Amino acid sequence: MIERVEILRDGASAIYGSDAMAGVINVILRKNASGLGLTGSYGVSARGDAEQRRFTASMGGQISHGGRALLSVDYLQREPLLGSARSWNAPNQPHQDATNGSSTPSGASFYLTGDSVHHSAADCTEKNRDANGTCIDDAARLTNLQTAFVSRSVLGHVDQNIGSVQAYADLRWTQTTQRQQMAPVQEDLMLPANHPDNKLHHDQAIYGYSVNDLGPVRDFTQTTNSYILLGLKGGLSEWDWDTHVSYQRNKSEDRLDGLIRTSAFARALYYGTYRFDGHNSANLLHAISPTLIRHASSSQTSASVHLAGPLAQLPQGALSMAVGVEAYRDRLADLPDPLLLSNQVFQFQSPSARHEDRWSSAAYMELSAPLTRRLEADLAWRMDRNQGYGRAISPKFGLKWNLSDSFSLRGTWAKGYRAPTLLQLSRPATLAATGFLLQVPNQLLPCVTSAPATDTTSFCEVRLNSVNNAQLRPETSHSYTLGMVWAPTNDIGVALDYYRIRRNNEITQLPVTYAVQNPDSYPQLFQRNARGELYAFNQQLVNLGHTDARTLDLDVRYGFDTTRYGHYALNLGVNYLMRLNREVVADTPLLHYAGYASQPRWSALAGLEWSFHDWITTANLRYTGHYRYEPYADSYESCPDYLVQLGKCNTPAFVLLDLNLAYRGIPHWMLAFNVHNALNHAPVYYGTPGTAYNPLFDDVLGRYYLFSFTYRP
Repeated sequence: MIERVEILRDGASAIYGSDAMAGVINVILRKNASGLGLTGSYGVSARGDAEQRRFTASMGGQISHGGRALLSVDYLQREPLLGSARSWNAPNQPHQDATNGSSTPSGASFYLTGDSVHHSAADCTEKNRDANGTCIDDAARLTNLQTAFVSRSVLGHVDQNIGSVQAYADLRWTQTTQRQQMAPVQEDLMLPANHPDNKLHHDQAIYGYSVNDLGPVRDFTQTTNSYILLGLKGGLSEWDWDTHVSYQRNKSEDRLDGLIRTSAFARALYYGTYRFDGHNSANLLHAISPTLIRHASSSQTSASVHLAGPLAQLPQGALSMAVGVEAYRDRLADLPDPLLLSNQVFQFQSPSARHEDRWSSAAYMELSAPLTRRLEADLAWRMDRNQGYGRAISPKFGLKWNLSDSFSLRGTWAKGYRAPTLLQLSRPATLAATGFLLQVPNQLLPCVTSAPATDTTSFCEVRLNSVNNAQLRPETSHSYTLGMVWAPTNDIGVALDYYRIRRNNEITQLPVTYAVQNPDSYPQLFQRNARGELYAFNQQLVNLGHTDARTLDLDVRYGFDTTRYGHYALNLGVNYLMRLNREVVADTPLLHYAGYASQPRWSALAGLEWSFHDWITTANLRYTGHYRYEPYADSYESCPDYLVQLGKCNTPAFVLLDLNLAYRGIPHWMLAFNVHNALNHAPVYYGTPGTAYNPLFDDVLGRYYLFSFTYRP
């Protein structure tokens, strides 16, 4: 149902809205169709798992004199994939079934090593031990690499001409359900001396106890999104006008199983009703781990008026102008389970009930003028006003100089503005609830559980919580672009562009590494127990000093026809990250991120297409460059010794290859076969301890086959 996709890579806040500081991807949906169209696909990995099925049907045409309608329905189902299905996800670790109703025995001892939490269990047999004789925590195998996903959606459009005015309406409805799981919860606990499973007969501390008889932590989420737009548009002399109102609402229900109600578990331990070496009844387990339900919704009501046309006639052409005004009302409601609100559930950030409401408005203007026969100028201006944050101006100025019919230079300057969203004013998601290994300077010791990392740092096992920051300020940005385009023919094009974007007061999570290196600046984020031992760290969104990003983009396209062997087309896009510097606090040294921790300097996309008679063959190659372990240059958090010894401080570069073959020799039909990750590349990731892949870049499915068909009248 996508007609086209517009991509603008420079600052676009003045035209598309204040959020578009670094560009915009604008998906334009189809407004009309003729007859019945069908599309279907089936996908499966080379291992026979991770199946997906999709079917889409659309129907459209004329419904009256001057009236058209379009209706489309879509269904997508995707099967889950557990970490145990991929050997690279937990290399050299024994398989352990955590869903068989047994718990880790009371005789287990838990400790930290340099890279993960390990335990030595009383029933750990030889086959379940690693080379060092220890039984390894196997959480990665029990966690989803891909969630179970089902989506149902309906899209509709209708328009009717009434004289010189066209009335139109758009409708979208989507419902998605996701099911995912993580390893069973782990908890530090004190086993009472009188507990029937306590063989030592004195209070015994147990660290990282895995409550396996609760089964994995299971999360079921159902989200329903509704959108309706009503509008009128028409022409007035040489001008076009458009006005519309819209309403969209997103509603979700989240159900969690497998988490622990702390008070109930403590009572069961105290009275000895929860057994470590015996069977626990379903009623007891339900009391310890009840189902938790969280309801949330967000909505936006908007109105817009747009007018565009020629303002004046210049010697080289028309001076065009577009103006408009917009108004929005955003609402957010979040109602967590009462047990979550009262902080009675272990291993979960303490949320709060929220009901937010905010008005925003904007006015914009865009001018386009041919200054000379070869020089064009664009000027845009936007004023945003957000309740509680006042107003801000976002201008943009661009020039394009056509030195010849085939060669041109272009450049832009723009400012941007973005107020904190209602979601950002709430609490950010955490990376992990407990068992997270945080490398800290020794000055932050003692920790509840720690182990040396280097001469000056240690690993601490901490819990990551999340807290909101009501003092967030709006972001602002300055962006500059300069580029050249050479297109001697319709089949040859080369573009080289330089981008620089500086964001001030950038809203992002406070880097944990910076916080632990400067604890005096954020004392409220470190949580210690009565003995002064560090056991938790609070994450929050903050306004950083600024971030300065500079990139070079090269785009090449080349096509040629042959008399006997069809048409060939080559596309190449290369991106080089020249600089990514961040000043966390004003007037402090810059931190250099380019080439470190998930910020590769080089990335590229290459595509080759061959069209021959009724066949189309394509090959697409994606390249991701290497990057180092450290979060930034000269960070105190250096590559751990065990990775240094293995030569694994630099995640290597890799390529993913996709192949596609399509046949359109049957009238109205197209049949296609796609092979994703044809080289079956498995992730190689030397980054976050205990994590085997990087979700930003890596493909977790391996070689994947997709069969599809399309019918269009």
